[in-house]
This record gives sequence, C-alpha cells and structure tokens, in this order.
Amino acid sequence: MAGLPEDYTLRAARNEDGPAITALIYEILREYGLPPDPENTDQGLDRVEEYFDLFEVIEAPGQGIIATLGLISRDPSRRRLQRLLKMRGATRREAGKLPCKPDRASAHMRRPAGGATRREAKEDKICELVKMFVHPSQRGKGLGQFLLDRAIEQAKLMGFTVMELETASVLKEAIGLYRKAGFTETDSGPHAKRCDITMVRSL
Repeated sequence: MAGLPEDYTLRAARNEDGPAITALIYEILREYGLPPDPENTDQGLDRVEEYFDLFEVIEAPGQGIIATLGLISRDPSRRRLQRLLKMRGATRREAGKLPCKPDRASAHMRRPAGGATRREAKEDKICELVKMFVHPSQRGKGLGQFLLDRAIEQAKLMGFTVMELETASVLKEAIGLYRKAGFTETDSGPHAKRCDITMVRSL
C-alpha cells in the first residue's frame, strides 16, 4: 500500500468537516465541468458520520483537508437511513435509532434472513466507492493510489466482497487508476447524472 507524505494525516471525517469537504469536492467537480448535485449525488456531506459507512480525509500541513474518501454499503438498512437524513434533515441522535454503521468485523458477513435469494445475499456484501477526490495542488504525490488502496483494504475488513463505483469519462487519470487496480467497466448504467461509466471489482 502506498504511503502518505511526511506530516500528512489520515483521519476519520467528522460532521463539522462538512463545509471544508464540500468546498473541496465542488472545486474539483467544477474544474472538470461537472455540476455539483447537493440534492442527490452529493447529499450527506454535512452528515458524514451518519450518511457514510466510512468517510476519511487527508490533511496537509497548513492546508487542512486536501483529499477525501468514502464508502457506502448497499445494505437496505443503510439506504433507509439515507432517505431519513434526506427527507427529515435528521440529527445524529435521530439517525442513531436506525441500523447504521456495520460491525466492521462481522456485520456484512452475516447471511440475510431466511428466504433470501443468492443474488440478495451477494448484494448485501456490495459497497460503493464514493467521493475520492484530491486537491489539484496535491496531485502527483501518490495520494490517489493511497486512497484507492485504503478503500480496498477497509472494504475487505468490513466484510464486503464486491466494490462498485461510478465516474465520468473526463476523469481520465482516475479511470486509469481504477483499471490498474483491477476495476472493469460494466453494462449497468450509472445512477448519478454527471457520471457515464460504472466500474466493478471483486475484493
């Protein structure tokens, strides 16, 4: 796994990081002519602790947050939580009343309740790689590779068996990174309006 530059810090994101995370992501989207979508694709950035199964940031000395990484489970209970957050603007306390973050050692290894099909059992172990961004001033330092390696490592620890992602064809550097890591394009269309490529990788 690639390492971080000296004095750079990787840590779990907090809700109070929302404005800095949003500013970073929107800046990069606009750089590539991609529209921010706070109501759909980019929702949850102000509630990262509840909305994502994993959301981490990298901080650089004197610059604050310069890179982000997120994972979201395809588990139905997580989607229900996301709908609650979107419709009600739920607080962290309210969100805590629903099934939220998985037990990273075992939650996603459990089989669904009786009657589940083989496809449902497989989908229960799928995660989506989201919000992997690096500030323009920090490119060329291996941070993209570090984040991708980190995402794959953490997804395996959380019990996932498949990782999916959606991206846009203008993000050529990122697509090259994904392909090098073993991701392949699929026929299933992206759900995000600004994306036109879906990729998948077994873990």
